[in-house]
Amino acid sequence: MLTTIIKSLFCGVLRVGFLLRLQRWPASLLVQWRCARRIDAMTHRLLCMRAKIRALSGHLMSGALRGALDPDGTLALMLADLKEETRTLRYQLAQWHVKECKGRAGMRLKASMLVLNRIAAETYAAADRLAWDILEHDARLPG
Repeated sequence: MLTTIIKSLFCGVLRVGFLLRLQRWPASLLVQWRCARRIDAMTHRLLCMRAKIRALSGHLMSGALRGALDPDGTLALMLADLKEETRTLRYQLAQWHVKECKGRAGMRLKASMLVLNRIAAETYAAADRLAWDILEHDARLPG
């Protein structure tokens, strides 16, 4: 008799715990979905920046530019700032994933973080390549 009562009590506790976890489940999904949307928006902004870098790089490589592209160094500073921001973004994303998500996240959030990380790395590389191309272009000019 006592084992039946203990079993039913134990099953009741498990059911209540399951229902409590189930109640938090949609909120957790909603939070992850909102985070993923924000990460996707940041990815879109980085993609736009990378497209601008590619356009400028294409213009530079086409040979149509006759004068110095960055005589005062402001473009080089802007590219350096962009590289620093993308490096910081990737670092903070990794820290946030470990600290806030405890290394676990839903498929949607993981996919968004992976895409952002890849796009940030590619944008960093494109900015670095453009900075070197500008230096080489401006160094080849006479005077």
